[in-house]
Amino acid sequence: MNFLAQTCEERVVVLYDDTTDPEGFRDVECVRVNAAVYRQLGLYVSDDFGWRCGDYGFYAARKQYPEIRFFWMVEYDVLFSFRRASEFFDRFKALEDAPCIIADFGPAPPSWWWYRSKVLHDRKVSHFFFPVSRMSSGAIDQLEAARRQLASTFDVQHDLWLNDEAVVAYLASERHLKATDLNALGTVYQKSSYRFDWPINSELIEGKILNLIMHPVLDASELQTKAKRGQYKQFSRRLKHWARGLWANIGLWRDIHLRATRGR
Repeated sequence: MNFLAQTCEERVVVLYDDTTDPEGFRDVECVRVNAAVYRQLGLYVSDDFGWRCGDYGFYAARKQYPEIRFFWMVEYDVLFSFRRASEFFDRFKALEDAPCIIADFGPAPPSWWWYRSKVLHDRKVSHFFFPVSRMSSGAIDQLEAARRQLASTFDVQHDLWLNDEAVVAYLASERHLKATDLNALGTVYQKSSYRFDWPINSELIEGKILNLIMHPVLDASELQTKAKRGQYKQFSRRLKHWARGLWANIGLWRDIHLRATRGR
């Protein structure tokens, strides 16, 4: 957060779920949310809404700042490998008419978890990657209306409440919402270092300027915590995932080394 606040002109506000600590973040500008706040907006609140429904943060921010035209949402474990964050954000000022700027929007494989939702049945199922996203106020209004409509017919016992990526992609694939890729004006992310799984050790990229956004980037203590939470039950599965993570980070290191060498 400090890097963003100190190196770009954007107004930086913390989206904070105060469920467990209502007094947290009192010294910074916040959009404070919890289950009650979202229910007041007419939204269905699942037990894991903080993880599943990142788009809800857009709706709360839109309500708190109705005069703002565009909202960026950046997850806490995103690294901006730029000299200044403004080098990333300023390029998108040329896309003032883009209602939705996201990454890796496209057809979802049948193995994707949300594919089995009844909402998506007999439809073209798409997905995208959520950690850094920009929505216009109009797009946020569309998404919120879609969430409310889905909530009015949702069968909590027999269906799957869609996550943020599924809802945005659903609207975009139905052509109600035009999606623009983050790489539309030049590469700012690569799938090898902007991904869902296999955290990146921050020590690998400390001090390097790669002109990329990267995710998830964690320090040693965060990596240890994540490892404890994600213990694998079967050794074979653990070994398979360890090997994938090792090769992913080796590939990342090679890419970083090549970029740094070319930049000399």
